[in-house]
Amino acid sequence: MEHSSFSALLVSGQPDGTFRREIRRQSVSGLPPGDLLVRVSYSSLNFKDALAATGRHGVARGYPLTPGIDAADYTAKWTGSIRAPATGKFIFMVQNHGFVNVKLDGKNIISSWANPNDALFAQ
Repeated sequence: MEHSSFSALLVSGQPDGTFRREIRRQSVSGLPPGDLLVRVSYSSLNFKDALAATGRHGVARGYPLTPGIDAADYTAKWTGSIRAPATGKFIFMVQNHGFVNVKLDGKNIISSWANPNDALFAQ
């Protein structure tokens, strides 16, 4: 399902020096090139971004600001091809702060759900 917009917290400075926080629809086309849009069921602000949302000086580079979120219960899916430059062994690596599952040609190659002690890379 293709989405053209998403809900985001927007923090903006006001002429009187206060800061306004509101949930607004943002356009996917306005994201920086290379950003990944994931479907999120639950989210929260981390400490630094919550502090930036208060307007405290020195925390954010500038306003308006769309703070980052800590996502929970999300899925990111990519389907495509990886072309190896030569024959041989290659390493797939995932960096994540939770459980992760990676499939290649329908076969689990990384599965910290099945075994949380597994290293998050496969050869």
